[in-house]
Amino acid sequence: MRVGIARRKNETLSDFAVCVANLKSNQAITLGSYPISLPEHVGLVTASELVKPKSKDLDPPCIARTKKFFMFIDDPGLGLIDSDPSPFAPKQLSPRELLDILIEVCPELRQAAYVIKSSVSATVRFKDTAGNGGHGGVHIYLAIKKQSDYPRFIGVLFKRLVIAGYGYVVISAAGKLLLRSYIDKTVASPERIIFEADPILRDGALTFRAASAEYFVGDLCY
Repeated sequence: MRVGIARRKNETLSDFAVCVANLKSNQAITLGSYPISLPEHVGLVTASELVKPKSKDLDPPCIARTKKFFMFIDDPGLGLIDSDPSPFAPKQLSPRELLDILIEVCPELRQAAYVIKSSVSATVRFKDTAGNGGHGGVHIYLAIKKQSDYPRFIGVLFKRLVIAGYGYVVISAAGKLLLRSYIDKTVASPERIIFEADPILRDGALTFRAASAEYFVGDLCY
């Protein structure tokens, strides 16, 4: 998503569950927000386009999807726990098993409010494949008490998983040994795009099942 329109939204986690389940294929979300001094709607262009003189005259004002403009706030905001199965993992977890492990290493999550949804890739399968298909990727959205603390939270959660025996090693294409776990710690970047809309499939052999977003009542996390 190189160009487009960004809109700042302020809503409850339960409202977010409805929103994320009804995104269109040309829509996505970021966890970070741009400065409150900017309008609710802004244009998105590439960083290289933004430095051109004519960019100053654009309406609405334009920004780039970079860390210069997108940031985590010091107030409550969204955080994401992203889990994608790996052939290197000791076990392929169901969403319930993943939640149980997360609560095991971070008991505070037991009381946390969250929204859970299958990742888009988990909903895609070949038409001649029995069952629901998909590889079981899961997105868990939390309401973080101080969103700017979210990157630290994800880093600590990752370390706790590894210490508890839920870490494993992946061999990269270059032959390096990479430490991994059941969650992706690289998601904690404010400008990162997260796609949740139904996929557009151009291969006639593929199909998908629509994934709902479930909201669970609870408290702010940390």
